[in-house]
Amino acid sequence: MVFAALGRVNLDLEGFFMLLFLGTAGAAIGHTLVTVILGPLFFGRFLCGWGCWRAMILELLPIRHSAGRRRGEWDLLPFLGLALSIGAAAALVFILGHHPGGTPGAMHAGSLRAIVIGFAIYYAASIGLAFALRDQRAFCKYLCPSGLILGITSRLSILKMTSDGQLCNACGACSKVCPMDIDVAHFAALGQRVRSGQCILCQRCAHACPTLALRLAVSFDVAGTTLFVLHRNGSGRDSC
Repeated sequence: MVFAALGRVNLDLEGFFMLLFLGTAGAAIGHTLVTVILGPLFFGRFLCGWGCWRAMILELLPIRHSAGRRRGEWDLLPFLGLALSIGAAAALVFILGHHPGGTPGAMHAGSLRAIVIGFAIYYAASIGLAFALRDQRAFCKYLCPSGLILGITSRLSILKMTSDGQLCNACGACSKVCPMDIDVAHFAALGQRVRSGQCILCQRCAHACPTLALRLAVSFDVAGTTLFVLHRNGSGRDSC
């Protein structure tokens, strides 16, 4: 967030689409490839759980998460978020004009003022939706344009929460603390990895598990079958 403000560069998805419209390269291209498109194939939605500048504020709100994920028309909202992101990028390029590194006081797509306004819009949307739905991560689930793409690319991640079905006592504590409303208990009971594109690797499920049945691990799957798992056990040693 600080780098974007000081460097006057939009690193969010709008910045990525702006560069695509302009047919040029820039920091937003590399940032989006690493954090949203290609990187999640290896480390999943790690950005959402540990590096998102919107989530750092959402986590401080005096509300927790909903009793369950909304379905039906709510499943279409992320597409609206993506459409708004593309529309905003088009407006910045073709209406406001994109002039990276321009005059500090000028109002253009690469100006500090435009970037701060973008921050404000995102915060207003994410905080407002959180309070409206009484759900900290409502924006992440229903409106985040990056979240829509991450939900797809992170499903194949080699870094995921995994479980030991023999240790699971079916208490459901893991599902109750999941900020993304994933039925973690279902995967734990079967001794499977949490194969959901919504997992943000926050590891709250592992911390809440009374039997230590859940852990973060590197594993490789083929056709839904886990072939190899590398994790750090309680002794601090790597094991397979």
